Amino acid sequence: MYREVIETIFSLGLFINALSFIPQIIRIIKERSTKGVSLITFSVFFITQASAVLYGLMIDSWILVVGYLLSMLTCGPVISLIFYFRRNYFIKLYIVFISTNYTDIYC
Repeated sequence: MYREVIETIFSLGLFINALSFIPQIIRIIKERSTKGVSLITFSVFFITQASAVLYGLMIDSWILVVGYLLSMLTCGPVISLIFYFRRNYFIKLYIVFISTNYTDIYC
C-alpha cells in the first residue's frame, strides 16, 4: 500500500517538474528575449533528465522514463529558444571579430 502511495506522489512530482518549464517557454516567446535565462543551468537540467531516462530504462522503471521524457520535452524547447534568440548576438560578435584589424595591437 505504501509503495503505491509513494509511486503516485513521485509520479505527480515528475509531472509537476515537467510543467514547471512551461512558464519559462511562455515568457521567452512573449518577451522575445532570453535575458536572465541561463543556458548552462538548462543544459545541466537536460543532461540530468537524459541520464534519469537512461537509468529508468536500465532498471525498468517506466515512471522514471515517462516522467523525465516529459521534462525533456519541456526543457528542450527552452534550450532551443535560448539558441534561437541569442543567434543574433553571436552573429554580431563574429562580424565585429572579423572586421577588427588586429595588426595595430601587435605592432
